[in-house]
Amino acid sequence: MRGLHFTLRLPLAFLAALLSIQTAMSGEQWSAGISGGAALTDLMDRMSGHSEAKRFTVGPILEIRLPPWFAAEFSALYRRVGFTSQAMGGIQSETSRVRANSWEFPMLFKYYVGGRSAVARPYVSGGYVLRFLSNAQQTAYRSPIPGLPPPPIYHGGYRLDSNPSQGMAIGGGLSLKAGPIHIAPEIRYTGWFTVPFDTYGSHGFTVRSARDQFDLLVGVTF
Repeated sequence: MRGLHFTLRLPLAFLAALLSIQTAMSGEQWSAGISGGAALTDLMDRMSGHSEAKRFTVGPILEIRLPPWFAAEFSALYRRVGFTSQAMGGIQSETSRVRANSWEFPMLFKYYVGGRSAVARPYVSGGYVLRFLSNAQQTAYRSPIPGLPPPPIYHGGYRLDSNPSQGMAIGGGLSLKAGPIHIAPEIRYTGWFTVPFDTYGSHGFTVRSARDQFDLLVGVTF
């Protein structure tokens, strides 16, 4: 939990700064809602096993409108990540499964084209992203041999290569207004400086998270 508390300090500080700016600006507004979507590219890069990272992501979103065409956005996006690798150990195959919870915290600034009363407003966004993986667990076992006792099973924590990991994001989308509701589809690219899975083992074993990530996201705010 210490790692999670440390990781949350920067996103919470960014959120607190946004709320302070909004409070100091009379007449400005904020909106909150939910954002979700899917990765358009594989979340694992080089693999000697099988990627089992879930492409779908979802989480809360908050936007602070800044004058005159700017806004700041903070969100917390969750997805499940993991992989399975297999190797031969003597006459038995050894299988290892790794699973973890992934939280991404994009802290973005946005520039809108058009006035706030417009029904459709194109925008571009960019900023810093922090990713934290929690509850990383590994389960390793050997395939059973008929007539022999069950093989030993290992289950425990998995050491991540970099956690938290950091990146920069840029994107663009279109904000559609329907009364008090704003629907904003967006294409976003995230380039990761560091990644949680980056292991090169013996016999060509390789597991590495992708450093280039494209997502299709849709935010719904009120």
